[in-house]
Amino acid sequence: MFNFQPHPDDAEDFTGNIHVEAHNEMVQCWGAEKPDHEWILTDYDVWEKNPYFTGVPTGIHPEDDHR
Repeated sequence: MFNFQPHPDDAEDFTGNIHVEAHNEMVQCWGAEKPDHEWILTDYDVWEKNPYFTGVPTGIHPEDDHR
């Protein structure tokens, strides 16, 4: 039996959901790389508004039927 205690400097301070953190990081990274895209499709198959979008917003979601 091991008597192992993590060092206090190595203790993880993350208290949120790892998937939410990854999703938010994708939006930030990809949005910064593509400021001309109003929407970003993440690896979770979810469309998010690009926080770095610099154009004129259309207000149309990519999956809206705009016929």
